[in-house]
Formats: sequence, structure tokens, C-alpha cells
Amino acid sequence: MANMNIKDHAKKGGRNRWLPKATHEGILKLLDKKTHCIVLEDGRRIISLRSVFKTFNSSPGGGVKDHYPRFVPKNLYEFINEQDQGVLSVVQYIDIHGKESTGYSSEIIPIVCSAYMNAYKSNKIRPDQGVRVDISEKLIFALSKVGIIGLVDEATGYQQIRPRDALESYLNKLLSKELASWCKRFPDEFYENIYKLKRWPEFSTSKNKYSCVGHYTNDIVYSRIGKDVLDELKTRTPDTSKESMHQWLSVDTGHPMLSQHIYSLIGLQRLALIQGFGWSRFMDMVNAVYPIRENAMDIMEKCQA
Repeated sequence: MANMNIKDHAKKGGRNRWLPKATHEGILKLLDKKTHCIVLEDGRRIISLRSVFKTFNSSPGGGVKDHYPRFVPKNLYEFINEQDQGVLSVVQYIDIHGKESTGYSSEIIPIVCSAYMNAYKSNKIRPDQGVRVDISEKLIFALSKVGIIGLVDEATGYQQIRPRDALESYLNKLLSKELASWCKRFPDEFYENIYKLKRWPEFSTSKNKYSCVGHYTNDIVYSRIGKDVLDELKTRTPDTSKESMHQWLSVDTGHPMLSQHIYSLIGLQRLALIQGFGWSRFMDMVNAVYPIRENAMDIMEKCQA
């Protein structure tokens, strides 16, 4: 028995050497619930497994079902796209006390919330899921004000050591030097909601979008990240009929920032539509939450203030 314990300990020690280590941990308050969040040495932001289950009023037991966590019920599967499914995988890491722990990418919270809201919109929510729909709507609104990554950084103290990059360095980080491979970055729902808010005919992917949609996209997406970023993207993409501006965004920094902002906007779109608002009232919400930034470094300076 002693030999078995030694072997098991050796195996565990070997596995631990390969697991990423936590550099920062902290407590984030989401809807009056204490959420344990972590930053790993490779920069990933993690929410502890127990905290994720607690967020959605679920029991942490039971593991996975159909490759989905137990807190993601079957009627939500169709509302989680293939690109986001990787976020649903458990992340193993070594906490700051040296113990093996598990959690999920912080992005799992807005993704599951969006799935609940889409299921609700499609009348595919079960009667017993009303509380989780309400939680999801409140979380989406809260996270639309400050991105989940920024919240985790603040709670863990990670923003205190984030390098104060010069604008040129920041833009180099955000933008790829070479054109990235094309992949879909703007969900259809983003454009569907624009059409609904404008009271236009139903949006169809088989038809060309109205020409002014590009202007609206530049306004509520890129200029809210930073007008200097928008100017640089326009310079690199003189003909948007042949290339998409987002293709210049870097995979490690630009794409996550863009995705986070788009899904936050979709959350605002949904709230506006639920309230019966039109485009003008929606833009009031956007301007209040995401004012136009002349310089992308404004974001970094605000985080570090």
C-alpha cells in the first residue's frame, strides 16, 4: 500500500509540473455573489469551478454531460456555437497555495448567459429556468459596462502590474502585421438586431447588407475601442469589399477584445429590443456605456488609474 501511495504521489507531482500556475487570485462580486477569480501565468483569466456553478444556481456535482458542464442544460446546446464550445472545457491549474484546482475560462459566463437569452427569445426555456434567465439578463447588463476580463484583473490586482505600453506597442499588440486567416467574427444576431432596431425588413445572410450598416459598425464597434485603431484599420483595408477590417486584428489580443465588445453590444441590443426601444434609444445606451474614444490608450490608462 505504501508503494502504491508513493507511485500515486509521483504521478500527481509529474502532472502538476505541467499545469499552469496561478499568479493572482481575488474575489469578484457578481450580483451579490462572491466569485473566486484567478489569473494564470499564461494570462488566462479563470473563474473557479464552484463559483461558476454558484453563479447559475447549480450544484457543483455531476461532472459533464454530452461534453457540456452540468449547469448547461440540453435545451441550450443549439444556442452555443462551435467557436465557443472550447470555453466550456474545465481548466486545471495550480493555485497560489500549490494545490491542484479546476475552473473555467471567465468567458464562460457571458457565453452561457447569451445562450439562456437566445433560448428565451426562441421560446425554448423550461418553466423551471426562469430564475436563470433573469440572472443571465442581469449579468449581461452588468458585464456590458465593464468586460469580464477587466473585472477579473481588478479583483485579482493584476492590473497593477500590467505594463504601461506606449500607444505604438499597444497597437502592435492589437493589430497583426500580416493579414489573418478569415473567420466569422460578427455573429448574425449582431446584424439581425440592427435591422430590428432600425425597423427595417428582416435581415438575411443571402442578401447584401444595407451600405450604411458598415458605417454603424465602425461607429458602435471600432470607434468605441479607439478611433486611432479604426483609423489604422481603414488604412490597412482600403477596399472593404475585398477584405474585412477585423482580419488585421491579432489573434491573441485583438480578436478577444473585439469578441468581448461585440457580445456586450449584443447584450445591449437585446435589452433595447425587450424594452421596445428603437435605434435612437439604443444609441443613447451605447453612448452612455461605451463613449467614443479618440485614443485606445484611454482604456489602458483608465484600468491602471
